[in-house]
Amino acid sequence: SGIGTRVGFRRYIINDISEDGFKMYFQATVEILLIKANGTASDYDSNLYSANYDEAGSATGFIMDGGIGAEYSIDSKINIFVEGNFNIPTNTVNGQTVDVEIPLSLQPCLGVRFHF
Repeated sequence: SGIGTRVGFRRYIINDISEDGFKMYFQATVEILLIKANGTASDYDSNLYSANYDEAGSATGFIMDGGIGAEYSIDSKINIFVEGNFNIPTNTVNGQTVDVEIPLSLQPCLGVRFHF
């Protein structure tokens, strides 16, 4: 499981955010991500099985991602969307190289946006 905070920019290439109907866009974002691994050796009967994996842990990192998406307006306040993002973890902070715990990934998203 994980949690993240994302800030980004979206450039519409078909229609605009204020228009109804189908819209398509490119986006670029920066995200901080915390991933927590679930499961420990106490999750099963250790008398029957040997633990041959690491205990649960976590990974935190900054990610830059870019992708493409599409949305469809149901009405002026509700959009259904689908996105595909390619996530690239950053390995430099303030000019210093850091260990990267989060791998390259492809992130598909499907959801509903409510505009206020």
